[in-house]
Amino acid sequence: METYEFDVVIIGGGPAGCSCALYTSRADFKTVILDKNPAVGALAITHKIANYPGVAGDISGDGLLDVMREQAISFGTTYQRAQVFGIDVEGPLKKVYTPEGTFMGRALVLATGAMGRTSSLRGESEFLGRGVSYCATCDGAFYKEREVAVYGLNTEAVEEAQFLTKFASTVHWLTNKEPELEDTHVQQLLSQPNVKHWNFTRLLRVEGNEAGVTNILMKTKGGPKRVFSTSRGSFCLSKRFQTNYRFCQSSDRILRQWWG
Repeated sequence: METYEFDVVIIGGGPAGCSCALYTSRADFKTVILDKNPAVGALAITHKIANYPGVAGDISGDGLLDVMREQAISFGTTYQRAQVFGIDVEGPLKKVYTPEGTFMGRALVLATGAMGRTSSLRGESEFLGRGVSYCATCDGAFYKEREVAVYGLNTEAVEEAQFLTKFASTVHWLTNKEPELEDTHVQQLLSQPNVKHWNFTRLLRVEGNEAGVTNILMKTKGGPKRVFSTSRGSFCLSKRFQTNYRFCQSSDRILRQWWG
């Protein structure tokens, strides 16, 4: 297996990894980005971005990533598609193991992003970025004066729904069981005049066409299946993010000592 030596090895080709590479390369450190797949990740799957500083007009997430990546490469960064399956951080040279070879560096940067919700509904992954969203803060402004639906019962879902009340004509809050009505955040949400709460409701399917989500099929306990129709509307799912570092679980003890 080939061995490659760099000053800085960055695991992750998203915005954090590209930003880091831009600075290290400009500082004349020999830098490599190891990226599993440029087409995946929270930014890459984003259909449209209109709130990134310095970028005028709408741009897709993968389009913005292309610009970031090419900028880092233009200053000398090496970009390598590679799946990392292990690391060794003992010693002056940190080692990163991939099928393409072992990459060694005096500095190792973990910029792996986060693993989010696994698609569980029919149509969810198909319309992700085209009406299905995991981030109301990111996408809420796209749905001004439209009907939106938020599914989830945790604190994150309540906060997402509350945020959307500033933009949407109606926020349909769907929960599969009774929320904690004593919770002040729940009370605040339900007091909003443009919030409609669907209690004991299960989501069955997300439907749409080339333009995006058009219908949401749901079923309320003891009642018939219902179709929530929306014209250019949106569907927001609560999504907890977890840092993606499974490839270094075998080095967990060492990493804890390394980071202190």
